[in-house]
Amino acid sequence: MSEASSPTAPPRLEAIGLSCRFGGVHALSDVSVRVADGQIAVLLGPNGAGKSVFVDVVCGELQASAGRVLIGGRDLTHSPGWRLVCHGVARTFQVPRPLRSCTVWENVHGAASRVREPNEHHHASARGRAEQALARVGLLHRRDSRPDCLSLAELRKLELARALALAPRLLLLDEPMAGLSAAEIDDTVGLLAELRAQGIAILAVEHVMQAVLAMADVVYFLHQGSVLRSGPPADILADRRVVAMYLGVPLGAIAG
Repeated sequence: MSEASSPTAPPRLEAIGLSCRFGGVHALSDVSVRVADGQIAVLLGPNGAGKSVFVDVVCGELQASAGRVLIGGRDLTHSPGWRLVCHGVARTFQVPRPLRSCTVWENVHGAASRVREPNEHHHASARGRAEQALARVGLLHRRDSRPDCLSLAELRKLELARALALAPRLLLLDEPMAGLSAAEIDDTVGLLAELRAQGIAILAVEHVMQAVLAMADVVYFLHQGSVLRSGPPADILADRRVVAMYLGVPLGAIAG
């Protein structure tokens, strides 16, 4: 964990007892998650466990039926996305959502322009953030391309660049490694480690075990909408019950 995190500071993200229902279905049930500044937490679990629902509830895209969302100690439960951006929250989506009619540059500069600064140099600052974000993810050379011309890996980089252009203190990532090659995964893990070292708090939904083991400080394993276990990644992935539920096989089928 980065030294930027103070033991007396509130967590950058603290979700307390979050629940979310769709009719009679409990998509989330009493889920509590904490992510400190300079920490990477990973939500792990089988499909349908509630991982993306959790991110959507934190971001205000879905309404919690119970519980609270605190950002830096401030209660922002049910807050819309624009308000969360003002409090340093940015996210990416499982399926990239670029503005298809805009270039890579216009996508990222548009995101950077949403950050309002108390000075008269806002446009220049937005341009600088956009250039820096594109350079960090390795897309500066594609600035004039349109999203339809990008590969899946480049679209994921564009998602991340748009989020970074918002100058976040909390970064929420929904499967950022999906569909990437081993080398691309290593590059993304390295970038996220750099962001952690700068004090940014990161919560990622991830399935790629190579990435989880390499970057996570803590893992929250979700099953049927509840946190089954949390702790260091090596401990979670050594739990036979976790492995059985993740693979969807009987516990007796797991050796050890």
